[in-house]
Amino acid sequence: MGKYQDPTALKNDGGADFIVLRYADILLMYAEVVNEMDGTAAGPAPAGALTQFNRIRQRAGVPVYVATATQVATQAAFRTTIKAERRREFAIEDQRWYDLLRWGDAVTAMNAHFTSRALPNTVEAFQVLYPVPQREIDISNGVMPQNPGY
Repeated sequence: MGKYQDPTALKNDGGADFIVLRYADILLMYAEVVNEMDGTAAGPAPAGALTQFNRIRQRAGVPVYVATATQVATQAAFRTTIKAERRREFAIEDQRWYDLLRWGDAVTAMNAHFTSRALPNTVEAFQVLYPVPQREIDISNGVMPQNPGY
């Protein structure tokens, strides 16, 4: 992928800075939060959330959603639409894993991925947390336990 290639950089110099946070990320996070706080099971996506969500689609030159669209007709439908949009918008930007963790979808999504490619790997529920370094456990005088599974 040439997403972050800098044609003026010296070869193997690593001069291109990695973008940490994009405005598109802020808009999609905003839409996600508003949907979770103000969305309803039977109603369309909150207007403010849909407006910000559609700004991303307009910039990309793809059709926007109207409040009556099936993809935004309920809180759950809009949640699914936001997840799909984040997957497309941030492809190759190392955000997918953290989105899956936040949504509680990491184990299911990764195991489905491995199965679809006939790979022997699996992700266990405990693997969504990192192990606590032993040094931290030792200096806590027994206050900090190890995460389950490690």
